[in-house]
Formats: sequence, structure tokens, C-alpha cells
Amino acid sequence: MGRSVGVLDADLNGPTIPRLLSLPAFQIPYPEDGVTPALSPEGVRCISMALLLEDGAPLEFKGPTAESFVWRGAMEAAALREFLGDIAWGTLDILLLDLPPGMQRYLELCDILGSAPEVLTVTISTPESRDAVRRAMRAALDRGSRVVGIVENMVGREFTGTAADDLAKEFGIPVVARIPWHPTPDTWSALGSLL
Repeated sequence: MGRSVGVLDADLNGPTIPRLLSLPAFQIPYPEDGVTPALSPEGVRCISMALLLEDGAPLEFKGPTAESFVWRGAMEAAALREFLGDIAWGTLDILLLDLPPGMQRYLELCDILGSAPEVLTVTISTPESRDAVRRAMRAALDRGSRVVGIVENMVGREFTGTAADDLAKEFGIPVVARIPWHPTPDTWSALGSLL
């Protein structure tokens, strides 16, 4: 659609965006003027831990073992801050952030940005997912985010339910897309045109 788009894969321990964008692992250019994001065949700029680590390598932070959970949290927040502030993104129309499940990374993001970003929520169809996502959506609204829509993921197999429709009705937002278990390239193209 002619927009300049970037994707920051903020799921540091389970990064998936490079694979979805057909980017090889461990491939980030390091020019003298700063780290630049990888560029997908469609022109989407991307930064992800998957591009910084060898394929399959775990993310490991070094620090005092007695307080490893504190150090890990601080290092992950620092990595997010660096991905946002130190990457030479260039001019973007849209920067999408893929956050891991839960609220911790969202809260870190709000603190780093100084304001609450818009939220596109992802759920699977089960009642359990609906309930967890409902809590997260309420927390995002309480923090000041505008929830712009919901995506239902892994549609059409073992997971059954009406989570996306229930949440859309409750929060007055649209179901933006339903992604099947094994999406084709056409599925991703159609989703991209909606954003």
C-alpha cells in the first residue's frame, strides 16, 4: 500500500517474525552509522533477537545467579529500549511491535514510550484464551491504550470457541482477521492489506 513499515519482534525469548517475513536468522547489517533493521522481500524493516542469535540459540543474559530473575527482567527491558531507540529505523509510517503473551512487555513499552500505544490483540478461540485476553485488554484500556481490533489465531482445528467474537462484542472493536492453523502466503498478504 506504499507505507513504510517496521516490525519489532519484542518476544525476545520466542521470536517468530523473521520467519514470517522470510528473513534468514543471524543476519543484521552493522554499518558505521548504526544497526539497521533487516529488510524483507516486501520491504518491511525488522529487528528481532532471531536476527542476532544463531538459529536455535537461546537468549541468555549473564548476571549474578542469586538475582538472575531481576537481571533478566532488567536486561530484557534494556533490549527493548535499544531496539526502539538505537536501531536506525529510518522514517516509518507504521511500527508494529509483536509482544509476547502477558502484560509485562506491554507495561515496559508504555514506560519506555511515556504513553500507551494502540493495541491490536491476538487470541485463539478458546474460552481460556478469551478470559486471559480480556484481562489484558482491560489493563491496556486502563493504561490509556486504544484497542483497535482483534485477530483470532490458529482457527479451524482443535481449539474451538468464540473468543474473538465475544471480545469484539464486549469491547466494541472489529475482528480484523482469522488466521488458520497453516496460513498460506495469500493469508499473510490479505492480513497485510488490512493494516
